[in-house]
Amino acid sequence: MRRLALLIAAIFAYGWLPMATAAAEVPPDPRVQAAVKAWKTSPLYIDPINEGAIPTDQKAALIAEMRAMPVPVFAAVIPNGEFFPEGEDTLRLAGWLATVNGKPGIYVVVDSSARGVAHLVSANAPSRAWGAKEYTPGAQLAGYLKEIEPDAGRTPRPARTKAMPSYRDSAPRPPEKFTVGAALGNGFGGLMIGVILGSIVFAPLLGVVVSRRRRK
Repeated sequence: MRRLALLIAAIFAYGWLPMATAAAEVPPDPRVQAAVKAWKTSPLYIDPINEGAIPTDQKAALIAEMRAMPVPVFAAVIPNGEFFPEGEDTLRLAGWLATVNGKPGIYVVVDSSARGVAHLVSANAPSRAWGAKEYTPGAQLAGYLKEIEPDAGRTPRPARTKAMPSYRDSAPRPPEKFTVGAALGNGFGGLMIGVILGSIVFAPLLGVVVSRRRRK
């Protein structure tokens, strides 16, 4: 009983429960498994489909730069996009990589662009490489690395693994009650006031015109 109590305390103390929940949300994906396996020896993984996407000399320079970063960085040059489980949500794929790897750091998915997330680390990770001048994988990753900044004031959080909520998923708004203020705000009140003022101004003139016609 005491061991169980200590285990539960450790789960809440170290945040294992959110991580376990997130791990359950990650679908089995050979791209993720291959990247995590390769990261045991190198922080940069290149999928066989993307072999040759980064020249050998540039690859070596990027790996050296990643290992010298003030926070751990893991990058995966893998195919992604609308035809894969994450769809266009590349940051969700980065979250899957982070969750399965289980280590704090910055996780970057590289293709024709570089997009990444911070996972359980106090650092600012840009959503993408905004400063990269070229769209080659090597240039995108190099540009992304330049924008990573440690931030001691940032609370470490696990990377997102769920899909972003759609605007269609939001709860419908209850119908608004009719009030004078609401009517004025949406323009209906202004229209009604214009009609009333117009009637007050033009009604006497109309009466004069009708009276003159009767006299004639």
